[in-house]
Amino acid sequence: MRGWWCLGLLVLLWCLGRAQALEVQRDPRLSQRVRVRVAATPLHQLVQLLKKQTGVELSVEPPLREYRAFARFENRPLHEVLELLAEAFGFEWRVDLPEKGVDAPPRYVLYQPALERQREMQHRALLNADILELTREALSLIPPELLERSYEEFCGAIGYTVRADKAFPRASGRFQPRVALPSPAKPRSLRTEAVLAVRAHLLQSGAETPKAWFVLRMLATLNSAEWATLRARGCLRLSPNRLPPTWREQWVRDYIRLHEYSEEDVAAYRPSSEEVHTTETITTRHINGMSITNINTVLVINNLEKLRAVWQGNYYVECFFDPRRNLLKAQLLIVDERFLSTSGWIELDNAVVLAAMASIGREPPYEPPSWLATVPDEPIRRIAERAWTQAWERQWADWLSYHLVEGLESARAEGVGEFYPLGIISTRESDLAAKFYAMAQARWRGLLSELLYFYDIEPRNGVWVFQARARYLGRALDVSQHSLAKLTAAPFPTLDELAAVAQKLSHRQIVVLSALRSGYRYWSARLIDAWDDLLGWIAQHRRGYYALQWYAALSAAQRAALKRGLPIAYNEMTPFQRALLEVALAADDFTCRLHALPKIRYAQLVYEEEELTPSFADERPSLRLTYRLEFCDEEDCHHIVEFVSRIPKK
Repeated sequence: MRGWWCLGLLVLLWCLGRAQALEVQRDPRLSQRVRVRVAATPLHQLVQLLKKQTGVELSVEPPLREYRAFARFENRPLHEVLELLAEAFGFEWRVDLPEKGVDAPPRYVLYQPALERQREMQHRALLNADILELTREALSLIPPELLERSYEEFCGAIGYTVRADKAFPRASGRFQPRVALPSPAKPRSLRTEAVLAVRAHLLQSGAETPKAWFVLRMLATLNSAEWATLRARGCLRLSPNRLPPTWREQWVRDYIRLHEYSEEDVAAYRPSSEEVHTTETITTRHINGMSITNINTVLVINNLEKLRAVWQGNYYVECFFDPRRNLLKAQLLIVDERFLSTSGWIELDNAVVLAAMASIGREPPYEPPSWLATVPDEPIRRIAERAWTQAWERQWADWLSYHLVEGLESARAEGVGEFYPLGIISTRESDLAAKFYAMAQARWRGLLSELLYFYDIEPRNGVWVFQARARYLGRALDVSQHSLAKLTAAPFPTLDELAAVAQKLSHRQIVVLSALRSGYRYWSARLIDAWDDLLGWIAQHRRGYYALQWYAALSAAQRAALKRGLPIAYNEMTPFQRALLEVALAADDFTCRLHALPKIRYAQLVYEEEELTPSFADERPSLRLTYRLEFCDEEDCHHIVEFVSRIPKK
């Protein structure tokens, strides 16, 4: 009984302390009015700005210093600004009174309450959860009868609408299941919420295209032994023959029909030499100091040829598991004598899980804030041009926060929110890049509307409070401005600088950074951005990330030898270097490596330069630079990865 009384007293004292922390009657200085306009600013810098305006001693607990805010306040009392800032982050203020006998005003500290800190740590712990186990549990919570429906029936059951298209049939809509989905008993744990988020992600991903639907259906057939094989080997190829013939045949018929062809069209199709299209380019390259002319021919495959391969049964589903990144990927593989095609991807990693947890039940359409209607279609740019330029130069989502502040400025609205790389709420790397490309092409109000979608927005006394829906994931993946500026300072990075980035940033961080820079590049017409090129190569191919890890593990002498065109013998590498090289070699998102790795004799680095002809009259002449890492076995040399960029010609 005494324990409960003590607990109640502590809660009461805590509540009183919270209520009195920003009490104007005790400290009239808090009634001073302030004006604030900041974008993507670390909290410790923001409170210093307020301290400078008012003279009130303000500080932030060390773990929260780099959490970033955007804000626009016009002539607001300081205590209101501080309260709304804390609410946007889920933080609170406490008062540090001076010691007895010391004639000094109180100090205010922004801190994270214990319950909020515990919740954040629990979410961050999900970044290390076993993705295979989460996926298995999520698949077990999908009713079998839902997976046995036709593609169009399945899409309709979860709220999607199918669009037939000769080139790319797909479905879209809001995830609103119209069938009963099993739900664990309450109260739910955070892990249970994660499993339900994975289920929602699987269902939505499976509904996007007929190929993805087939991939989801095949994933659901995996048994315990196959899951164990996938975990042990990292790769598993599944034959469509494991499914009932009637169901498989129905899917093929629907797949052909949604491409707006008939089975007769596909059966009668015979590729002839006249229908074989190729593109040919002639390039002159400078490789390790030598000039070499290459003729590159690329085969162009039309959709009817791919449909014919599916109709003949030449397709599989391949599953990949990368334990280093805790990544699960499944895709449809179409194989023919002349080509190999992959599509229908379903990808899951722990960042996707947290993003899905933040987006469940919040898919568009959403209700935009009222002030958005008053924002013009083109920005009026009240923020100084120099500030915009500085934000662009940082190029780590910060420039997007300027759009939020400028939107508030254009509408004469006030607001405050937490800001992190918002694109992380997207589920796939390709979707992320496409979204930021679309945003960069959109008109001002359309782009701003896309940004607002990532927030829960509530009015508070005439101020809009923005709470980032994926705040815990954003905090876990964010990189401080100082650290990122230091890593990406060189305008045209060398291989050593790329290796430093791969050492300091996770692959998911590089994926987000690449997509954001890509959007920025399209926003700034004809900009040559070597970082965008190179980060894109790393983001798209995980073997490139591991290859850089291998390069970073080399000694200075080994790196110097590579740069001179000299090979590094496999037996001269350390065990750690060998392991990283083998990981880079085995990492392939497109085809299962079903055989043992070849016996590596040595590794080498090839550097190429190629002159590019300007495409526009006002475009600067440029060079294409290529770093290609190769390994050589007993028979030949094969490239593991290449990094390609474009720089202005001197």
